[in-house]
Amino acid sequence: MLQITARRAATVLALILTLGTLSTIVAPIASAQTVASKKAEAAKIADQLEKLAERASVLTEDYNEARVKASQLDARVRNAGAELAATAAKAQSAAMR
Repeated sequence: MLQITARRAATVLALILTLGTLSTIVAPIASAQTVASKKAEAAKIADQLEKLAERASVLTEDYNEARVKASQLDARVRNAGAELAATAAKAQSAAMR
């Protein structure tokens, strides 16, 4: 009976040592995979941010060009209104003669 208990104790001890050794081997591998996946994720996010920043820059340029064009069109409308008023005044003056 003592031999069976000693044999079980030795088996349990060997199992504990094996599991302890495996955990020290597997943990760094899992950690390395986590670090690698986080680096890949960070690179993907950085790429997305770069694309969004580029898109924002293009949209800002488009917006600024549209504002300049709108300003030019407003000026043309004002000039046309002034010319219309001047022409109407001339026409009214000519009609009174």
